Amino acid sequence: KALLTLPDAATVWHLENGHTIKVNLNTETGSGSEVSINVQVPQTYGLNITGVTEEVGIAPSGNRNFEFTLTNDGNGDDTFTIELADNIPDGWEITPTSSTMTIAKDTSRVQMFTAFAPADFTEGSFTVTVTATSEDGTTTDSFDVTISSARIKLRVDQGAIITNSNHESDVPGDM
Repeated sequence: KALLTLPDAATVWHLENGHTIKVNLNTETGSGSEVSINVQVPQTYGLNITGVTEEVGIAPSGNRNFEFTLTNDGNGDDTFTIELADNIPDGWEITPTSSTMTIAKDTSRVQMFTAFAPADFTEGSFTVTVTATSEDGTTTDSFDVTISSARIKLRVDQGAIITNSNHESDVPGDM
C-alpha cells in the first residue's frame, strides 16, 4: 500500500497523459519488483489579461493596431478562444474577429488586432468588447477598447501672421 500526497493543484503541472511514477521494491536478498503508477492531476483553469490598449484614435480610411497580453494562470496547457463582440459598425473591419491560442502554464502571449476605418469616419467613437475564454468554457474575462475619430484640426489665427513685407528688419539693405 502506498500513499501519494500531491502538492496544491495550482502549483503542480497537469499533463494530458498523467505523471508516471515507478516504485522499485528490493529485499536484502536482492529480489524485488517494480510497480508503475500513473497519477492524474486534475486541471485547473485560469487566465489574466494585462497590457490592454484601452483607446485607439483612427483617421478616416486609416488603420491602427490594438493589443493585450493573455497569461495562462491554470496548471496545464490551455487553449483560449479570443472573440470580438459582434457590435462592429457597418463599414468597419477589425481583424481577427476571433482566434485561438494554446498557452502553457505560467506563460503569456500577445494578441494583436488591426482596425480599419471607413472613409466617412470623421467624428464620434464606438466601443469594441474583447473576450478571452478558457477551454473549460466557463473561465473568461473581457475588456473594452474605445475607437475614436482622430483627425488633425488646424486653426490659423490670421491676426498673428507677420509677413516679411510687414517686418522692417527683414527689408534688404535696412540696418
